[in-house]
Amino acid sequence: MGAAVVTKQQLSGAVDGAMLVRGGDDYHHFAPEHAPASDLAPAARARHAEAVARSAKILYRGTGVERFR
Repeated sequence: MGAAVVTKQQLSGAVDGAMLVRGGDDYHHFAPEHAPASDLAPAARARHAEAVARSAKILYRGTGVERFR
């Protein structure tokens, strides 16, 4: 079985993350996101908060909204 080809790329210019399920992001379109060590692990919760904040920055760009509730 060959490697999966990443067919999506980030177009906003901002850093966005993705958790790869197979293959690789050879062109570095996304910041890697890693699976948590355990449910509700403090480090995983912190990474999740950072990922949500990055996504909100991209999704709400230009709207005046600065954070997602």
